[in-house]
Amino acid sequence: MLDKKTHTMRKRFGDSELAAIGPEILPTHMEFPDLVGDDWGIDDFLPPGCDISQVSAVGKPREFQRFFARELMWQSDECPDFLVALSMAVRSVRIDPACLDARLLLADFAGGPADEYIEELRRIVALGEQDLGARFFEENRGRFWGVMETRPYMRARAKLAEELHKARRTSEAMAEYEALLSLNPNDNQGLRYPLLGCYLEEEWLEGARRLFRDYEAEGSAMFEWGRVLERYLADDLAGAVEALTQARRTNSHVEPFLTGKKKLPKSRPDFYEPHHVTEAILCMDEIGGAWRRHAEAIAWLKREHGSGNLFVEERQSKRIKGKKKSRFSSSVM
Repeated sequence: MLDKKTHTMRKRFGDSELAAIGPEILPTHMEFPDLVGDDWGIDDFLPPGCDISQVSAVGKPREFQRFFARELMWQSDECPDFLVALSMAVRSVRIDPACLDARLLLADFAGGPADEYIEELRRIVALGEQDLGARFFEENRGRFWGVMETRPYMRARAKLAEELHKARRTSEAMAEYEALLSLNPNDNQGLRYPLLGCYLEEEWLEGARRLFRDYEAEGSAMFEWGRVLERYLADDLAGAVEALTQARRTNSHVEPFLTGKKKLPKSRPDFYEPHHVTEAILCMDEIGGAWRRHAEAIAWLKREHGSGNLFVEERQSKRIKGKKKSRFSSSVM
């Protein structure tokens, strides 16, 4: 389960990492360890109980400054006064210009048009890449997120992908999600879920199938209900019915949301549990847009009673009539 504090961090940094893989994700994933070596740490400079606002980072080692800026950001999340928290973010950037979490918060606060925000996110991601360095990427590809200092970069790039998707720049969002998964195949951030949604929106079924293969042990509502839509879009209605049976077993709360019998709550839960309505809400957030993109799939779902042969001609005619061809080929990337 995810506690409220963890959910707050998730909202602040704009990613889905903490709702990624169920109850095994704990708030400790958001903690920042001592990054300055085994011989000394931040406590060597901060007496117990000191007021961090009165501590200067001037003259301290570079690694201390980096960690101190992150510590400020961590404390800002605990601050009940948003303006004070915002001032802590400004100070974090002053101490460490490459403090990406602080820059994310400031970019979000600044507002503005979506394309302007996206360009700022690109600059933040580029700053993170420059700060880590090309050699770091070569040496740590495949185990990002496990290396603590990569997490601000991973959060920033995930936020970029999310905003691109919101702006309907789906192919660009897919490229970012795919790059993030290549850096961290373990996918602690749960990025396979919005990526699956992107694939299904665009009917790039080979991409969806690759995710199913790469995460074959996945048993989430997101993947099970994603399989139903993938089989339907492949014109395999018998397979869709079989997948639907399994999806209903996995989480039956998703279907009323998809068919409109039940409305999604305006506010989101602070945590989710597998097989629970909270997981169904997350499922709708991640792949509900793909289902809505294919209205005929929802119509089929409303009328399906298990034969696997219903409305084949109706579906094919709806897809052909006035439907744009997918921009993506059926070959695996």
